[in-house]
Formats: sequence, structure tokens, C-alpha cells
Amino acid sequence: MDFFYDSASPYRAQFGGMADLGPIRVKEEPDIGLPTQLDKKVRTYFQALQERRRKQFLSSATPKYKYLMELVGLCVRHLSIGPTPTPYQLDVDYEPKTTEFFCGQESDIFIPEAKFLKRLYSEAKRNRSVWAIAKAHCHYAFSIHDQNTVGELFRTVDAGLTGLDFDGLRPFLCLFEALLEEPHQLFARNRDAWLQGYLHLVKAHVTYYKWMEVNYEFVFKIVSRHEHVRSWFYTNESAWQVLVDWAQRHQRPPTMHSQGIKMYKTNKFNVNQALQHYDHGEQGKHSLASAYRFRKLQEMLAKKI
Repeated sequence: MDFFYDSASPYRAQFGGMADLGPIRVKEEPDIGLPTQLDKKVRTYFQALQERRRKQFLSSATPKYKYLMELVGLCVRHLSIGPTPTPYQLDVDYEPKTTEFFCGQESDIFIPEAKFLKRLYSEAKRNRSVWAIAKAHCHYAFSIHDQNTVGELFRTVDAGLTGLDFDGLRPFLCLFEALLEEPHQLFARNRDAWLQGYLHLVKAHVTYYKWMEVNYEFVFKIVSRHEHVRSWFYTNESAWQVLVDWAQRHQRPPTMHSQGIKMYKTNKFNVNQALQHYDHGEQGKHSLASAYRFRKLQEMLAKKI
């Protein structure tokens, strides 16, 4: 925010005014902020105690950065760094254009090493914040035409998929999809190596049932959505034979006594696994999901997706 609004920023005059938004209309009684019926009630001691505990929990809870991530992503996508606008560029015709960060260190902060980007994406819990920073990073890498920066984004995907369990994979799979869907040569020339590297990761995680389930869903999604990814899978059937073999071998989820495969990568879900072993409803859901996976793989083999 200092980049745009700080008193020392050269862009403060440009972004500080809101004249282009039209006249500001003010209501005497705004819709947001009025006291509700609950606020006017006389609370009991127990209700007041609950409210104090709720506020204490909020003040000590881990901060959520989803709106900050979205804001930073939108600001970065307004930067017009390269000679031509990128597919992610916002307000292409806006003048005067912002052509660079305020100082060189800010670009280093925005795309550091993969191990720091992994921490950033791990904090993105919602789709909007994940896609906001993914598109911003792709926009910046596209603008400066730097192959190392593009490679650092895939190394971030690699670090996230390698180090996290099934419940933390979604932000990194969204970033991977953003890298795969870009048709520009800067990204497209790496697509084959990225998909090969991704399938090597899958082979290294075939012993974790839930991790594999999440990645099956991701494969089905990108194959059905993106023509160039679908063509790659149709051309390189032997590369993803591991998916077919795994689906044939593991049509039911593992139990706590299964050999060679675990339900989860980490131990924090062990209690859930013990409960699911005796939950016939969960067993039925897993069997249905297994049949669905096998059918989708048959469609991929028949090139009918």
C-alpha cells in the first residue's frame, strides 16, 4: 500500500483522487454499521461472557490475509511493465501507465524463492485469493519475459505438492493450472517438462490415498478444460499409466492395517481414519468415487473427454 499511497510515493496523486468515479453520494443512515436488534438487547451475564470470549478469540486468532492478497494481486495486474499488455493486464487503456515497481527490492519481495512463495500460497485458503495471486504472478513473469521467474513458480508448485497433505494442495494446483493454461511460448515451451515433473510427483505419492484422490480430480479437470493439456495426455498415454494402475489396485480406501498405502501423509488425521474404518456410509462414498475415477480414466484412454 505504501507503493501507491505513502506520502513519499510518486504515485500518490494518481491513485489518491477519486474524481473519475463520479460524485460521492452519502446517506444519512447508511446500510452498514447500524445497530442490530441483538445489539439493543439487554444481555445476561452468560451472553456477555460468551461475547467477551468471542472477541478474545478473534483478537488472538491467526490473521487472515485473503483480502490483502486479492488487493495486492489487483494492484500488480495494473502494472504495465512489458512492451505489450499481458492476458492478465487490468485497465489496459488507463493513462498514465505505471510501468515499474517503486524500487527494485519490491519485485524481489513479490517473487522470492519458492520456499517463501510456498508459505504465501499456503495462507491462501479461498479461491478468490488463490487465483488473485496466481494471476498476478503469471502477469509479472509474462511482463518481464524471465524464464527463471516462470521456473520459480513451478518450483513453488513442486514444493507445495511435495510438502503438504491433501487438505493443503488446492492453492498449488490452482497455480499449476494457471501456468498450464497460458498459451504464450514463454509458458508453453515448459508445458511438457511441467507435466512430466507433475506425474513424477504423483508416482512418488502413490502410497497416500487422499493425496491421490485430490490429484485425480485435478487431472480430470485440466484434461476436460484445456485443449493443449488434453492433447498432451492423449499423445503421452504411457506417462500417466501410473494413474490407471493405481485406480485398478485401489478400488477401496485403505484401513489402518493396510500394507503399503496410507490414507493420509501426516498423522493429524489418524483419528478420522479409525472412525471411517467403521463408518459404512464413508466406505460407500469411497467405493462410488473409485468407480467414477475408473470410468473417467477409461474415457481418457478412449479419447472421449
